[in-house]
Amino acid sequence: MARVSLPLKDSLRRDMGERLRALSAQERDRQSRLIASALAHEVSLDSPSLVAAYLPLPSEPDPRHWLLPSGASWALSRVVYPDQLRFHDVGASLPDRPPGALGVGEADPDQDLEVPAEALTLVLVPGLAFDPATGHRLGRGRGCYDRFLASLPPHTPRVGLAFDVQLLPKIPHEPHDVPLDAIASPSGLQWIQRQ
Repeated sequence: MARVSLPLKDSLRRDMGERLRALSAQERDRQSRLIASALAHEVSLDSPSLVAAYLPLPSEPDPRHWLLPSGASWALSRVVYPDQLRFHDVGASLPDRPPGALGVGEADPDQDLEVPAEALTLVLVPGLAFDPATGHRLGRGRGCYDRFLASLPPHTPRVGLAFDVQLLPKIPHEPHDVPLDAIASPSGLQWIQRQ
């Protein structure tokens, strides 16, 4: 199948990169805290729960502002080269970790227990842009998250974390792109209404 939308996605990636670089560190922190507040008010976790997350690039919302309720743990991402995503239980707080192959802080497979996709209660997903009407997201182009999201059980919620500037009315997508179930932004958490 031809990837006809690839040039459009590449152009949008460049545009979103510029928009995100224009946000000050203070504004990114402020919006990350509002996103965490939306998660805290809208997401109910049973004990025990395992929440999949990532350590953010400077241009991404920081999930570490969400203090998980008692009995919940974080599962931190790790890329298995070249493009497979794995998660490891790191306990009640997301620790700082050195960057892996793609420049993102990752779980340590020698220190953190890898968990199967079926064990995850909720998955927090980064991206460059999000469509709150359909749940489509624009990633960075490697397909790691789409492959992982496709492997999750259907009942596991997939929630994108987005700054206001990342919310767009339409995101180009291809058949292999996996839509999210909800998007958390500074305005709140919005569940996607499936047709």
